[in-house]
Amino acid sequence: MNSERKSRSRGPTTADLGSLADQTLSFFKKTADAAQSEMHESAPGPASLAAVNTFTGTKTLDKLSDIGTEKRRRLAILSSEPAIARIVVMEDGKPIVYYIARATPDSGQEPNIRVANYRAPLGRLASLPVGARYAKPTPKGEQLLEILEKTLLQPSLDPEGWDSKNSKFEHIGHFPKTIVSLRHLLPRAASMEMDLIDELLAEAKEAENVVEGFRRSVVAKMGLRETGALDEFQDEIFRLPLSTRLLILGPPGTGKTTTLIKRLGLKLDVTHLTDTEKSVISRTAAGMAGLGNSWLMFAPTDLLAQYVKENFAREEVPASDLRIETWTSFRQNIARKNLGILRTAARRGGLVMKETVSSLQNATLKRQTAWYLDFEIWQNEAFWSDLGANAKLLLEAETGELRTMGLRLEGLLKGADAKGPLSLADIMETAAELSKARLDLRQGAERRAREAFANQLAKDRGLLTALADFVAGLEDDAEEPDDAAADDEEDRIVSQDTREAAFLAYVETVGAHARAHVSGRKVAPRSRTGKILAWLGGRIPSESELSILGRALRASSAVTRLSNPLRRYMVGIPQRYRQFRRQRQAEGKWYSASGFVGSEAHPLEIDVILLARLRSTAMLLADRRFAASIADASYASLKNVADLYRTQIAVDEATDFSPIQLACMAALGDPAARSFTACGDFHQRITAWGSRSLEDLVLLDGLDVRGINITYRHSRQLNEFAHKLISSEYRDSAPPSLPEHVDNEGVPPALGIGLRTDADIAAWIARRIEEIENMSGGIPSVAVLVDVEDRVSPLAKSLDTVLSQRNLNLNAVACQGGLAIGRGNQVRVFDVQHIKGLEFEAVFFVGLDRLAKREPDIFAKYLYVGATRAALFLGLTIEDRLPPILADMRSTFVDGWTTAAGSTRPNARGKS
Repeated sequence: MNSERKSRSRGPTTADLGSLADQTLSFFKKTADAAQSEMHESAPGPASLAAVNTFTGTKTLDKLSDIGTEKRRRLAILSSEPAIARIVVMEDGKPIVYYIARATPDSGQEPNIRVANYRAPLGRLASLPVGARYAKPTPKGEQLLEILEKTLLQPSLDPEGWDSKNSKFEHIGHFPKTIVSLRHLLPRAASMEMDLIDELLAEAKEAENVVEGFRRSVVAKMGLRETGALDEFQDEIFRLPLSTRLLILGPPGTGKTTTLIKRLGLKLDVTHLTDTEKSVISRTAAGMAGLGNSWLMFAPTDLLAQYVKENFAREEVPASDLRIETWTSFRQNIARKNLGILRTAARRGGLVMKETVSSLQNATLKRQTAWYLDFEIWQNEAFWSDLGANAKLLLEAETGELRTMGLRLEGLLKGADAKGPLSLADIMETAAELSKARLDLRQGAERRAREAFANQLAKDRGLLTALADFVAGLEDDAEEPDDAAADDEEDRIVSQDTREAAFLAYVETVGAHARAHVSGRKVAPRSRTGKILAWLGGRIPSESELSILGRALRASSAVTRLSNPLRRYMVGIPQRYRQFRRQRQAEGKWYSASGFVGSEAHPLEIDVILLARLRSTAMLLADRRFAASIADASYASLKNVADLYRTQIAVDEATDFSPIQLACMAALGDPAARSFTACGDFHQRITAWGSRSLEDLVLLDGLDVRGINITYRHSRQLNEFAHKLISSEYRDSAPPSLPEHVDNEGVPPALGIGLRTDADIAAWIARRIEEIENMSGGIPSVAVLVDVEDRVSPLAKSLDTVLSQRNLNLNAVACQGGLAIGRGNQVRVFDVQHIKGLEFEAVFFVGLDRLAKREPDIFAKYLYVGATRAALFLGLTIEDRLPPILADMRSTFVDGWTTAAGSTRPNARGKS
């Protein structure tokens, strides 16, 4: 207790800080040297394992290789970054020093010095404030630690040795400090040659080395902010259990993405998983062995995906293109290759996805969840209704065996209390007996169709060639294909031979016509089948032959649909969606009245189909009979989805994705783990279809929503400006908090009016860049945002020319399509739509009134996103007049920063 009072009563002296520096830098050197020495030790190779078992040797070597790789990774971290924090706690009545590191050294330390991995529970010490208490788990229960002192470190090694730059030092009961250099706190050796000037300069340097408060870090390069330790609130989220469906919400600059990345890295580190988490992972498809590769992260743009990948590398998490995806790319791949939703050369009946298709009403984008649920209910009812109708068709079959089977199935369907997994599992067991009958009926029907075609060929031997030419010239279906004809499509190989293709087209066309004939309906004249039928004219079977063929085909179709109802349920979802769309379109609900054809679909429609497939699979696999049979060929439609499962799913900038897309992503998480982590900000949604509020996310059941509100990016002026931009729409929104003890003063945003040409805009930006350099003592990261992609290259050329003429030794580069080209501190020009998630010290957003006219519905979102990319300097330009959202803030702006009050503030903070 006396030791605690003593620690509280006195503040850190120069000698105390010198001792801190000496101990910390000694720890750096000892830890790094030991890691380097261990890395250079020769590891035993396969030749040294003289007694490797013939059967198990390969696995043994693989395991040793994995262990060796993990050890080298850990040693590499320690050799370059020995620690990220130094914490002094009161433990058992005496002060103990904990060093927190990204990896844990093997070698022991001094008695009162301990080391904890940041991912371990004790790593939370680096995130808690001084004065806080932490319950340390022990074999006998919990031990209460009180944090007396905390230093956040940034290790660096140069020719003079180890140092930590801009360390953040806190001591209980005293104002925090920034230590510019730990090395400069070490006692200087006396020198006879040091004159009075040298001594005075050295003393001045020492006086400037310890600064009251924390320095704001300068965004020196393009990318995502990286930090060693999270704050108290981020860290709590970071450590939530693996089986959490988590949504992190917060304003720009609050560290949402950093928290997400660090959390994913933690949950991939087997060493620091809890026993409960290990048990969960053991039940997933990937298991513990596949944990490292069983994750996916989605980002809205390729540019953000690239920079997220760099942050994963800092966390020592391998992140290939297979792990970080855009939804656009991932959706097309699985819908085309894995789930058979999109058309391919071998799958003629699939949908054609087109972003330009105007199939949806504008109101649908605002009610996507209701739209999806409408389809889910409709398609489920349609499936069971169709199943019942086909069971009745068997009652009309020619054989008594099929009629008996029809009665059994009809009884099962009537007796089912709920149309779900239980009913389908029972029907699957009975319907499996139809497989042989299905093959016999199909072969018999095809034989009749072949005989009919042979009869026509006998009359006209040139029919095959002429039909082949006609079929080759047909365009895509304008209307839906015949439903029954699509049943066997997955089983049919599309022939590349035109004559064989013509024969198959004849068989399909005559079959569709025969089914329509016995059903009392007509083939759609604008469909592919209808066009072929019209071309054939009278070269088809007679009505009596059509009746015989139609009944056979209808029985075959019924047996096909009943023989594997699971496949019919899963694979038939796209087909039922087209039927649903046709019906709702006629009702004037959800869909546009015209402007698209049956084979086309907007990407958001493909999302609806994907979600129905994913949710149906999860529902069915919850039944142990389906889960146990998934390897069987009859259950391939389930396995195709289950193969997409990953133990962890993460989403960055989640609000740019639609509610349906987010539900799809969550459904890709292995059901055994249910691990889903997304982060975003509803204020930053810049897509018309993006998620607007928590009410949109009802399909993500069990969602744990966590908010963080401390922004580490913006100056006070830009933080206030950003909040004003959203306060009109979100009146109850609390302004983001700024971190305590940080000098957050900056400059107001600058405004250029009447800048219509690229030359005028370039000249204005160049003058502002000169001001930035004079105020900051250098050029930090600078981005120029334009309102449309076509303006990227012309403005970059104009700006590059002006910068050259003004002898600023700077270049401007065009980042077309969001590609992050360029090096160092070159001025980069982007279309604003590609800039989500990134930050720069200075941002210029040009042509705002043009953007306001072109995108009135989401202009405010674009403005908010663009403005909040800037940490300290924000410049805006307009051609004619201020958009309404900015008109009331005219007094907020300055013409330039050299005339703004407090313009020297950035330089006063110094560089980091």
